[in-house]
Parts: sequence; C-alpha cells; structure tokens
Amino acid sequence: MSVPGIVVPYSPGEATLAFCNDGLGTLNFGRYLAELPADVSLLPTRNLDAQYGAVLLTHEYSHAPSQPSEMPDAIYLRGYASTGSSNIGRGYIDLESFQKACLYDGHTTNVSRVGHRRWLLEPRMLYTGMGTAGSGSSQTVTTHAFDRS
Repeated sequence: MSVPGIVVPYSPGEATLAFCNDGLGTLNFGRYLAELPADVSLLPTRNLDAQYGAVLLTHEYSHAPSQPSEMPDAIYLRGYASTGSSNIGRGYIDLESFQKACLYDGHTTNVSRVGHRRWLLEPRMLYTGMGTAGSGSSQTVTTHAFDRS
C-alpha cells in the first residue's frame, strides 16, 4: 500500500490488493446469498478512481463534495466522478465491514431506498473498484457501484 496524500501534495495512493479482495469477497458472498452471479471483479483503473474518491471524501463526506481550494482540478474531478458513482463510507476499518453495512443497508436515512444494497446486487454488475484514505474514525472508503456491464 502506498499512503494517499490527503493534503498538499495530493495523491491517490494505493490500497493493498488483500485489503480490496476482502471487500470483494464480501460483496460476492452477498451476491451469492441473493442467488446472483458472484463473479464481480476488481479493475485496477476503478481501484485508482476509488482512491481519488476516498481522498476527496476526507475533506467533505458527500456524494457531491465541493473542491478544496488547494486541490488541483484533475484530482478533484476524478475524485468527484468516483464519489458520485460509488457507495461511500466513513469510519470503517476495512472494506469487509463496509460491504456488510452496504448489503444490510438499514440506516434510517436510506432504508426506504436501500440504494447501497440495490447497487451491489445489480444483476449486470461485473466490475468494481475499492479505495480507502485517512485513518481511524475519519477513514473513508469507496466502492464503485454503478456498473451494468
């Protein structure tokens, strides 16, 4: 893993493959339990996109975060595209627990829509990417969820 730069100079960093595979295994297990194809794969480009999104989320936790004044446009735009097409989380220590929370989707602000679960259980989903930035209770995670390959 290379540590993301969440302050100037910004950089996406890279989550370890083992860290991402833990989340992927949980996602595919949830799909298996729902009797869906459990063959979603990680794409390196989507993992990198997810890293950009996770870096941006350390500044503002939102699917549509504003641009920090010192953040270059290229980093912001790639991060913004990621947060808008991903399940986002904060305070998760690993991607396994984040995927479990998304599959449960019982938070009062989302229970009427169950969007996180619905996106992960999209029958046509084949590819995803996962990322993380920060640490502790402010650690952010993203999972690319809008895939209809």
